[in-house]
Amino acid sequence: MKKMKLFPRTFIYTLALLVLITLIGHALIYILMPIVYISQKEDTTRDINHEMVQQLQIMEPEKVESAVEAYTQKNQVFAKLNYNGKMYAYGAVYVQDIANEENSQYYFEASPFETETLDSDKLPPGTIKTEKGIRTITYSSASQFVRTEESFSSINGRDSSLETTITLQPVNEAKGVVLDLLPFSLLICLIVSVGFALVYSQKITRPISRISKATERMEKLDKLAFCEISSQDEIGQLAENVNSLYQSLLSTIDSLQKEIDHVSEIELSKVDFMRAASHELKTPVTAVSFMLDNMMMGVGKFKDYEVFLPKCRELVENLSDMICDILDTSKLNFSTRAEEVQNILLSDILAKVAEPYLLIAKNKGLLAVIDISKAFTADVPPKAFSNVLSNVLSNAVNYTTAGGSIHVYFGTQCLVIENECTPLSPMQLEHVFKPFYRPDFSRARNTGGSGLGLYIVAQILSAYQIQYSFISYQHGMRFTIIF
Repeated sequence: MKKMKLFPRTFIYTLALLVLITLIGHALIYILMPIVYISQKEDTTRDINHEMVQQLQIMEPEKVESAVEAYTQKNQVFAKLNYNGKMYAYGAVYVQDIANEENSQYYFEASPFETETLDSDKLPPGTIKTEKGIRTITYSSASQFVRTEESFSSINGRDSSLETTITLQPVNEAKGVVLDLLPFSLLICLIVSVGFALVYSQKITRPISRISKATERMEKLDKLAFCEISSQDEIGQLAENVNSLYQSLLSTIDSLQKEIDHVSEIELSKVDFMRAASHELKTPVTAVSFMLDNMMMGVGKFKDYEVFLPKCRELVENLSDMICDILDTSKLNFSTRAEEVQNILLSDILAKVAEPYLLIAKNKGLLAVIDISKAFTADVPPKAFSNVLSNVLSNAVNYTTAGGSIHVYFGTQCLVIENECTPLSPMQLEHVFKPFYRPDFSRARNTGGSGLGLYIVAQILSAYQIQYSFISYQHGMRFTIIF
């Protein structure tokens, strides 16, 4: 089943609620208006009746009739007064036909100027017609009224009472007017409700619709997708949270992509390393196998065992050293930072690492100068950085020209190792950090090493995001580590 969209659903719900409120409001007006009106009339009748009674208690008998008549005219009520054994009736109102004991009602209209003959049988018992009293009497059977009666003692000390009656005919007329106006008021309320529901639904659903469209673009990883924040309420907070969440997601995706690329590079470097290692191991193994086969078959010069057996032994020893270097290199985890960094004075590490290489340089007739006057502290992994310095110094000692010099010194946030030698060409510099690479002039194992030193250096510094450079200068090569 297809779900209804948010805007029409919000519009229908809002309109239904407003229409319901309108109907309930009209019903409450129709029902509560008579109740409130009657309650007010009862309070009014009670108040004006009590006010007149207080006056009658202290009033002279000859003034009573005119006072009651003025009282009825002023308040537009009907008053029935039982005073000193006589009954008086004034005003205009419906009263019961007590004399005939019927549920009929009669209308007494007061007229202070004209009098007509009144059928005394139609008056309640004891009622006296005065000169400014009842003029006509009219029959009715559907009227409502509010009556209040209060007893009191006249100035002569006789028991008396005053009954005040107010007609409720206006409330019936008001109810009729409400019913007559009901179709028009409902129509107006319906039009207003439709307009309000339309505006309200658009105001509520428009920002949500914008958020929905923005999230559709976010689903496609559109980096320019953005939820517009148009308010400071919960919807605005939602848009802000969606933007924050999306930025975190993009950041996480970028980090994962970088990590994937990094791992791919590491895996590729491992494959290249193993391929190079296989090639490097195959060469001495093939040479030893070739010489042993020829010595066993007594072919040519290989009959001289005393000459070629020591060479085979030397190749096997070189092969053993190479296998050890390969195994040591494979144990290094270049993809992660296996060691925590520490803030260490770099001259302390340099002094420990450089000591054996100074002796080797001295034995080879090389001049090695170490200047630590500008040494500084840096955040480095102690063991891994010692390995870096060891390989760089070993490379410098091995490749320095006979009688040349090696200089190690600290610069502005950097450590520099320079050695006098034949500078490498740009093409050689492109491959110098690859595993098992040795310059053409140092392919021999006894002069060129295994070709893993600078490879290990590059991998460690890259893992810890330490910048470095290896360039040629006027007298040789310069390796710089930048912190």
